[in-house]
This record gives sequence, structure tokens and C-alpha cells, in this order.
Amino acid sequence: KVLIGTTTISERIEAANRAKYGKDDFKDDSNPETSEIPKDPALNPDDGTGVYDGMIYTSGNYEYRYNQYSFYQNWSTDTSQNGWGVRCVNNVSDPGPILESINGKPITNLCTTFYYCQYIEVAPIIPSTVTNLRGTFESCRYLKTYAGSTDPQGDWSGYIIPSGVTTMKETFNYCYYAITKAPDLSHLKNLTDMT
Repeated sequence: KVLIGTTTISERIEAANRAKYGKDDFKDDSNPETSEIPKDPALNPDDGTGVYDGMIYTSGNYEYRYNQYSFYQNWSTDTSQNGWGVRCVNNVSDPGPILESINGKPITNLCTTFYYCQYIEVAPIIPSTVTNLRGTFESCRYLKTYAGSTDPQGDWSGYIIPSGVTTMKETFNYCYYAITKAPDLSHLKNLTDMT
């Protein structure tokens, strides 16, 4: 198929994606834990992974976008993050695990991932590759515990924050349930924003 009128690499990639798959995003409902997108070197001539800026991938209760991050119900672009941003798309009490990577590209940004998910009660484990936790659980009124905790609410001392996290601004802002013991942050040597 000849692509006419496309001038940028991004436009050619999107056109090739639509021609081959009939859509711009990929969704695999057959296995919600999968992290593989159909690979096609023609979609990304730079690295051959089939992943390109702004690409959308949906798995389980999450929408992932490459080199973008969720920002208060919208998406913003940050090509310096070199990874996937995540947004929870279903307001459920236990949204389940977040993928570690997709097509070998890490999950790096959980900025406002659960913003205003009022019914979330159980926070998922944060992937070790994440660097941004700005507003991750902001306005999660009923957030009580985290995946793997033996304490039904309050004690977050065992919740592991990845060592590469640089910002936690407003991470637990407007979470009404009391956190009686906070997560250990002493290992976060590059943390620059905790307001």
C-alpha cells in the first residue's frame, strides 16, 4: 500500500499502523497480563520494537502510552522519560498489577495514574523502573492498603517505593484514610520533590 501525503516519520508510522492493524492502539483482552504488542519493524525504523511516541496499549484496568504521562485526566508528552506512562481506566477497589515493561520498554511514569479513583482501596505494587509518582494516588478517598500487605489499613511501612523515584509531589494528596506508618523513603537518593 502506498502512503501518499504523509511527511513526517510519525505520520508514516501512524498510517502504516492503521493500514496493517486498522487502528492506532492495541488492546489484548485475551490475556490481560500480556505485555507484548505485535512487533513490526516498519512501524519504528529506529529500533525495530514496534513502539513509537504516543503509542497506546491497554491491559487489564490500565491504559499505557509511550513517552507520555497521565496528567489530571489528560495526557502530556515527555520524550525524555524513555518509557511508558500509565492511567487507570476503571474505578475499582483493586485495579490489579501494573506491567513492568511493554516490548522491552519500561514503565517509568505513574503521574496521576489513579487520580480521583475514589473507590480504589488496594494500591498495586509499583514497578521498579518508575521514576515519577507525582499525584499517583491523589484524591483516592478510600485507599487503605497495598497489594501484599497483611495489615488491612494504615501500615504502609512495607510498601516499596522504587529507588529511582525522583518526585513524589502530592502522591497521597486527599487520601482520607490515615496512614499510620509511612513507606520508607530513606533509600531515595534522587528524590527532589516531596511537597
